[in-house]
Amino acid sequence: MDRLPRFKKPPVVETVLGIQFKPLPGFGNWRLGAFFADLDQEQWPHVSEAPALRLQHEVFGDQRVIETGFRVEMVPQAPMRLKIQDRDRERMMQVQNGRFHYNWLTTEQKRPYPSYREVRPEFDTAWQRYQAFLGQQDLGPVVPDQWEVTYLNHIPKGTVWETAADWSSLFRPLLGPADELQIAKLENVSGDWRFEIQPQRGRLHIELRQGFLPDADRREILVLKLTARGPIEERGLSLGDGLNLGRETIVRTFWEITSEQAHEYWEFRDDRG
Repeated sequence: MDRLPRFKKPPVVETVLGIQFKPLPGFGNWRLGAFFADLDQEQWPHVSEAPALRLQHEVFGDQRVIETGFRVEMVPQAPMRLKIQDRDRERMMQVQNGRFHYNWLTTEQKRPYPSYREVRPEFDTAWQRYQAFLGQQDLGPVVPDQWEVTYLNHIPKGTVWETAADWSSLFRPLLGPADELQIAKLENVSGDWRFEIQPQRGRLHIELRQGFLPDADRREILVLKLTARGPIEERGLSLGDGLNLGRETIVRTFWEITSEQAHEYWEFRDDRG
């Protein structure tokens, strides 16, 4: 697990470790407020509400589905999610019925992002605390069914790319050769890819979008999001094994789909042994 490509200045701006569990009957939105009230308010002072994340299930074979990108779900009470951040807004817990996520987030201080070896124990501690709270609420047993890992990257214009013509060389395995049309010029990119983590241990989702940083300069960026997730306790994967597999899959994939010139810019460190 330690012999993975590493960079001194990677473009990652957020990492997420997550677990999904079977929704608990009797879990009202008010219990999220009770969980926040049970925390150390000096350590976790910032809180906001958001719509609950949709539950995901990676299935394979004949049960596999094709995402259409548009869904409407009617529920009697809109489920909520709480986003709870620490003092420095560098760590965040996202809690809801059926999901728990632990985030690292970059800030204006631009401190180096912590390694997986540092964040993983923090996730374990926070998840254990959420489980203990759910147990105190007498909501029934917590049954995990899926692990999830996400790395979000912002790649600004002027770093490893200057124009749209550079994108195909930056992401050659995804975009292929940059053949310009005779009467048109490429100026935008948007793509989604799905890969099975063989043999049916999980699935890797890659999203590539063009956007702008939310600052005064509105700097143009490419947003590269890699998410790996898969079932727990199937094919021998526990939560810990799944998170390790997800992290390894994302790191190795990021290395494979980006160019050598980009690796040099992000200061690749060959300490894989």
